[in-house]
Amino acid sequence: MKKCNGVIKQIFKDHFEEFWSENKIKYPEKMREHLNNEVQKMMNCGEFALGFVSYICMTCLEKIKIGFSCKSRFCNRCGKKYISDWVEKQVRRILDIPHRHCVFTVPKEFRKYFFWHRESLKDLQDMAYEVIEECINRVDAKNRESFQKKKKRKKAGLIWQGGMISVVHTFGRNIGFNPHVHALVPELKRKGNRLVELSYFEYKYLRKAWQYKLIMYMIKKEPHMKIEHGSLFKVYPDGFYVHARPRMRSAKGCARYIGRYLARPAVAEYRIVSYDGKMVHFWYIDHGTEKRVDETITAGAFIGRLMMHIPPKSFKMVRRYGIYSGSLQQKVKVCFSLIRYIKSSYKIKQVTLKECYEIKDKALSWRERMIQNFSVDPLKCKKCGEVMELFEIWHPEYGYLYEYGK
Repeated sequence: MKKCNGVIKQIFKDHFEEFWSENKIKYPEKMREHLNNEVQKMMNCGEFALGFVSYICMTCLEKIKIGFSCKSRFCNRCGKKYISDWVEKQVRRILDIPHRHCVFTVPKEFRKYFFWHRESLKDLQDMAYEVIEECINRVDAKNRESFQKKKKRKKAGLIWQGGMISVVHTFGRNIGFNPHVHALVPELKRKGNRLVELSYFEYKYLRKAWQYKLIMYMIKKEPHMKIEHGSLFKVYPDGFYVHARPRMRSAKGCARYIGRYLARPAVAEYRIVSYDGKMVHFWYIDHGTEKRVDETITAGAFIGRLMMHIPPKSFKMVRRYGIYSGSLQQKVKVCFSLIRYIKSSYKIKQVTLKECYEIKDKALSWRERMIQNFSVDPLKCKKCGEVMELFEIWHPEYGYLYEYGK
């Protein structure tokens, strides 16, 4: 079978039942039911037996039928829609200032723990922001204790506060289990009513601070492994790997960039070269050599790799910190708009205020999204070119919810 749309779905339909009966014990017990449900939803995505909407052309009576989507984050088709909606929403929320994209990685010695304790992935995001915050405040061994005391008081104006939008990922390029945090950090810090540009990041500090946080965390979780975990300070003398990309100046570009890491599947279908019913041939770019690597594995092994990355039920993939958290984000946006006004003209102030208060988020319809992404109107009749009208909506549990003329 050659590479084509829906190949991942076909692989699961062919082999999932056998794979799951033999390998479900290899996954955390409390996640097994959820994993099975997510896979079943993905395999049934778009099937007419689970509901559909049909449209009719009133000129030539041509009809089309569209199956309901599964809305699962594990589904390639539905993940694309989720990313598009999220990006358009974030464009108006992200401050229009330069941002840095940082990646906080986890060494191979700790990955097994996070595989069996998926709820701890949130702690990785929390620790990543703690590292950013300590970097902004220049915290070291001498002033760490006093910094923590100021932080516990929770009073504005005591410490510099940064911001972060983070996305946690569990897969690497070879689809193996490799948890890491993608962080979008604005070049701005706040203390009380003061807003100051933040243009310098000390990457050596980020690596060492991330190493210290993560090792102390693991020692707390596994005290019987204190010596083994502590020895990683010598194994990784330069700290754990933290990758920081060059600054990004556009807010829209920032939103789209981080959106790529939000709900994308562990492997895109274009990376699957072939599937012959038993073996799957796919490729990836190696991080070290930046060269293409081709790999061929059994369909069962391929299913196992993908299922490792299904997030726990109701787990938040995206978290906001500092100036991007809750109501504080809107206050900072207002202050930032006023600063821009002082430095600019009345015209810029009016545009900024309009963006802050008047423009509302509007979700694109299925038709609008298809036109935007593929320049194709799905409701345009292929025979006569007229726009089709809604004909009926059917749900397996409730029957016909809508019929034309009734």
